[in-house]
Order: sequence, then structure tokens, then C-alpha cells
Amino acid sequence: MTRVPNGYCSHECTQDLDCCAVMGECPDGLPQVCAPFESTGGKNCFLSCEASDVTNAGFTDSNAFCQAKANSAFICRSTGGGSQNRKVCVPNG
Repeated sequence: MTRVPNGYCSHECTQDLDCCAVMGECPDGLPQVCAPFESTGGKNCFLSCEASDVTNAGFTDSNAFCQAKANSAFICRSTGGGSQNRKVCVPNG
């Protein structure tokens, strides 16, 4: 995805179950969600930083979760997908 700073490697999906559906795709077992990103018109898989996923992983801060589980340059933010909006980890930019 080029709409994220420095790009973001993902794949299209229609529902959360499409994310991590292929064996070995998500070896860390972290929660992935299927969400629209801004106004791209499609949905992609992202590492979730929704409140329940963050607390289930033992974190109280969603940005700290993203930085620990994805990359030190990532933050937790809204996908901006309107009514299907989700909270996901993406590069800070």
C-alpha cells in the first residue's frame, strides 16, 4: 500500500477471517483485522491495535503495542474507513 508512509505490505480481504488464513502468514499469532484504508475503495489486512487486542497482549498503550509488536516507527491510528473504521498499526508519518 502506497498511501502509508514508506509503504505497507498487506493483501486484500473481505472479512477478518481472510487475514492469517494461509498457514504461516501470521506466525506471531497477533490479531489481524480486515478494514478499508481511507478512501481506497477496498479492504486490506492490518495488525489490530483495537483496545481489547492491546489489553489482551498485556499493554495499556496502543502506540507502545504497535512499536513492540510491529516496528518502532509504527503508531496506532484509525483506518479512516468510515463506518467500517478500525484501529490498526501503521508507519508513523
